[in-house]
Amino acid sequence: MNAIDRITAIYDRIEAEPLNPVWISIVPRETALDRARTARGPLAGLPFAVKDNIDVAGLPTTAGCPAFAYEPEQSASVVRRAEDAGAVLIGKTNMDQFATGLVGTRTPYGACSSVFSTRYIFRWFEFRIGRGSCERISGLCPRHRHRGIGTRAGCLQ
Repeated sequence: MNAIDRITAIYDRIEAEPLNPVWISIVPRETALDRARTARGPLAGLPFAVKDNIDVAGLPTTAGCPAFAYEPEQSASVVRRAEDAGAVLIGKTNMDQFATGLVGTRTPYGACSSVFSTRYIFRWFEFRIGRGSCERISGLCPRHRHRGIGTRAGCLQ
């Protein structure tokens, strides 16, 4: 699957089953497709997501707390480096407020359900088994970046 098809499939799936509250902010589809078309480098066309405590120019940073929201003028270095290497940002993911919880239930955006069954919340075992976040284990983004302020066991951390 080429980069354009991969990005299109991700956005089609997000629109078909929004997986809210996984996403707090999503890069517009056309912006991501434009990046995929022009992507060059070792990560050309690889989709990725960042936790909402990592700055992305043009998207609000809330750290899981809408009252804290601000719009950064520039992206964090990890985002800039990934994009410079050709990766395509899909969006920013939900998290416990200020990364202080353990299981992703301390967020005003809604608790993340398990990718195995919506009857359960996202738990530490999914993080360990999937070695990543809800959107990674559900197949939406193969790469997810986080900056551990507290525990790494929470929802989408």
